[in-house]
Amino acid sequence: MARRPSRKSGALPWQAQLFMLGLAGWYGLNHFDAFEGGAFTAFVIGAMTIVFLAVSIPAVAIFLFHRSRARAFQKRLDMQMEEHRVTLAALYMRTRNQDDFGNIDDTLWRRKINEFLQKQVYQGTDFREWAKSREAAEALVHVDAFAAAEVQAVRAHDPILTREPATLSPTQYEIVCGRALKQNGWKVRLTPASGDSGADVIAQKGPVRLAIQCKRYSGKVGNKALQEVHAAKTLYRCTHACVVAPSGFTKQALYEANGLNIDLLHHAELVARAESLLSHATKNRNLSASG
Repeated sequence: MARRPSRKSGALPWQAQLFMLGLAGWYGLNHFDAFEGGAFTAFVIGAMTIVFLAVSIPAVAIFLFHRSRARAFQKRLDMQMEEHRVTLAALYMRTRNQDDFGNIDDTLWRRKINEFLQKQVYQGTDFREWAKSREAAEALVHVDAFAAAEVQAVRAHDPILTREPATLSPTQYEIVCGRALKQNGWKVRLTPASGDSGADVIAQKGPVRLAIQCKRYSGKVGNKALQEVHAAKTLYRCTHACVVAPSGFTKQALYEANGLNIDLLHHAELVARAESLLSHATKNRNLSASG
C-alpha cells in the first residue's frame, strides 16, 4: 500500500511559524516603553504588526478552509465506506492474491480502491492529479484498513467465511451458501446434485424467491452459468436469480448479467444482497397495498 507522506524532520509547520511571529509582535507592542529609538522603533514595530496581520489573516482563512474541506471529505469517505462495506470486503478477498511463497499481490485491490474513491468519494475535476496527493494516499490506507477489519469481523460471525473456498468441494460450497441464508431467516432448499436445472440453492423469505447458482471456480465464471440460472429462475418460479463465485466473472458475463437482470456476487455479498432484494420487494408490496 502507499505510504503516508511525512514532513521533513526538524521543520516547524507554517502555522507554528506564524504564531511565533505574532507572539513576537504582541510582545513588542506591549513592551513599547522598553525599546529605545523613539519614532523609528515605533515605525518598525508598527510595520511588523501590519505585515503580520496582512500575512496571518489570509493564512488563517486558508487554513480554516482546508480544514473544513478535509473534514467534509473524511465524512463523505466514511459514509461511502459504510454504505459499500459488503462490496469492499468482497473485493478485498477477491482481488488480493497470494503466490506460492506467501507473498500478497494487492495491485488489483489498490486499483479497485482508486476506482471506489473516484466514483464514490472524489468530487473534483482532476482525479489523476489528486491521486498523487497526501489526502489520496491517506484515503487509500484508510479504505484498505476498513476493508481488512470488515473481512475479519465477517469471518468471525459468518460461517461461509470460516474456511477458504478453495478447501471446499463444490457441494460443500453450495451448503455453506445455503446455510448463511438459513441463519438469517431464509427457507433454503438444495436442489439435487444432478439435474438441478441450473440452480443449486432455492431460498425464500417473504415475497422473494431466489434461484442461486454456486460456482466454486478458481478462475472467473463465464456466461454459461448465467444462462443456466436464468432458465432455472423460470423453472422454479423464482422472483430473482444470482450466481455466486469466489473469483469473479468474465467481462462477457458481467455484460449479459445486466440484460438478464441477474446478480453476480461474491459469496460474502450473498446475504446482504438477498436482504436488500427482500427490503425492496416488501416496500413495493406495501405501497401497492396502500394504493
